[in-house]
Amino acid sequence: MRGLPWLSIRLLRFRVATMVWTFMLLGAAWPDGLPAFSVDLLWAALALAGSYIAATSVNDIADVDVDRINHPGDRARPLVTGEARERDLWRLHVLASATSLLA
Repeated sequence: MRGLPWLSIRLLRFRVATMVWTFMLLGAAWPDGLPAFSVDLLWAALALAGSYIAATSVNDIADVDVDRINHPGDRARPLVTGEARERDLWRLHVLASATSLLA
């Protein structure tokens, strides 16, 4: 295992995260147009990333057997490839959940 920062980047799955952040920006822009750079927008992005990583880690733990069949070589699934242990994903889940709640 390379550490929790590496694992969180791996579980972020940028293709889906990009779509989620796009919808967040669209929601922020809906009433009055997209605001200029805002600290609140950064906090929202951090909260969104934390909650997404927390959900992805629990999903990977719950679906590890299915993922071994459907996604055997997918590098975005570190439990399947053996790059992480279940305990690591639970630790990341707690940290990401706390981050999203505090943001």
